[in-house]
Amino acid sequence: MGSLVVVACGGATRSDVLADDIGFGQLTEDAGAPVTDSGFRADAGVLVDATTPIDAGGPVIIVDSGPVVVDSGVPDAGRDAGRDAGPPPRTFRCGQADAGALTCVSGQEDCCADFPNGSSRPTYSCVNFGDCTTVDSVAMECATSADCQQGDVCCGYLDNSQSAWNAVVCTSSCTNQNGLTAYVFCNSSGTNSCPQGRSCQRSQVLLGYGFCQ
Repeated sequence: MGSLVVVACGGATRSDVLADDIGFGQLTEDAGAPVTDSGFRADAGVLVDATTPIDAGGPVIIVDSGPVVVDSGVPDAGRDAGRDAGPPPRTFRCGQADAGALTCVSGQEDCCADFPNGSSRPTYSCVNFGDCTTVDSVAMECATSADCQQGDVCCGYLDNSQSAWNAVVCTSSCTNQNGLTAYVFCNSSGTNSCPQGRSCQRSQVLLGYGFCQ
């Protein structure tokens, strides 16, 4: 569509009367953009002062009919698609590595070593953190110190009165407490990660695990 041009002409017409009501001259259509006496071109989208004289002897106003920009409505969800979701949660082995071990999520799950009816061979399962509480079970948060946060160690507590493991947890200090003897857990089939003077021994109770002795 072209631009609308208002030009003042001699003689009153119906268009003149209508234009006078809104303060303009006669409305006509002009595909071009006129040049004013002041030397400025009235390009599309530019409103020229109605008092500016032009060669035709009357005021002119350009009514812009340029394209309307419509929001496409496309959401910005794609912007965040490549944003880093952060590191995956830490996990740790649950059970014997050579017997289809499970993988539990650190801080969310315990590896529950259950000895049903006094059995000497445990069954392992990942349960919600804090839910491994039966008398014949041992809650484990880690298999080795590599499963813990930096600076912590994987520590197992042996109940001397019952000769049974009480718990295996990540802690900043693996020391004896309240009748429990503390042992750092290690990988009995890997490199020796025990403190100097100790070696990783395979547990005869928690099968698939080792502790420093």
